Amino acid sequence: LKEVELEEVSRWQEDLSVKPFNTPALLKEASITLRFSPQKTMELAQDLFEAGLITYHRTDSIRVSQVGVNVATSYIKENFGDKFIYVRTYSEAGGAHECIRPTRPIDAEELFSESLLNFERLSKDHIRLYDLIFRCFIASQMRSARVEKRKIRIKAMSREKEEEFITNIIEDGYNLIIPIRTHHLDLDRKILTVTGKKILQRPVVNYFTYASLIEEMRSKGIGRPSTYAITVQKLFERGYIIEKYGNLLSTPLGIKVYNTIRDNQNFYDLVNEDYTRELEEQMDKVENDGELYMGYLQVLYDRIIRNLYRVSPREIRIKPGHLSTLIE
Repeated sequence: LKEVELEEVSRWQEDLSVKPFNTPALLKEASITLRFSPQKTMELAQDLFEAGLITYHRTDSIRVSQVGVNVATSYIKENFGDKFIYVRTYSEAGGAHECIRPTRPIDAEELFSESLLNFERLSKDHIRLYDLIFRCFIASQMRSARVEKRKIRIKAMSREKEEEFITNIIEDGYNLIIPIRTHHLDLDRKILTVTGKKILQRPVVNYFTYASLIEEMRSKGIGRPSTYAITVQKLFERGYIIEKYGNLLSTPLGIKVYNTIRDNQNFYDLVNEDYTRELEEQMDKVENDGELYMGYLQVLYDRIIRNLYRVSPREIRIKPGHLSTLIE
């Protein structure tokens, strides 16, 4: 590899905004930005919640209450001016809880000063997580940042690839509290000479990271805000996965357990992704819509007995009160 050719494909302006955190978004960003495991993030967030510094941290919602709006607007007005306020309540998001946000308009620097006097339990990592939550929430209530984007075609060794870059900030907005990285592209020199190179071997398979695993669980409807972190932690505790260079890798034990379950249809029908998602949806109906749980439990019990023992539906008969005894 001696030369790389750059060619501008297109250039445009775009308004960028930020949404406040819910649980999966917080776990993902804390993993990427702070290198925190989901377990650590939830433990730190629990401490911040118990100290009254953030709202409830187990939520799927990004809704912002009027109290939250007041917290954000007072901080933005004092630090950046009225013109940077742009209220977004995300009321259509619904949910029993709202987004994860600070309870007061104090940033991490002020919190650190207060913690020396009032919050002895707060560590440096508590402050770092609070800062992440605070900046994201304040940014969500600021006006959009207008940026210039450019699409560049990169050609090298008979191969080509197109990449998008933010090259300039046209109009300030939330970038005043969360900086936006820009790239300086000098396309006056369309042919770049490679002066040094390093050849890296990459695996064909893209391993999961904490962030990508939780995003995968969220997108497939597996797990809930209260279970994302503990599910991953259980895999570690049981020796099914390990972490190496930021990637999550299966252990021989984990592979053996997976293969055993996959190859046994009796087991797999009960633990595959589709059935797990179905159970989660049924639990949501019981919790949110007030549906009776006993009907779902009866169906689940029948399926377990039928799959594990290969008993015909006619042979499954639970005496009155027996199922209630089992679940108690």
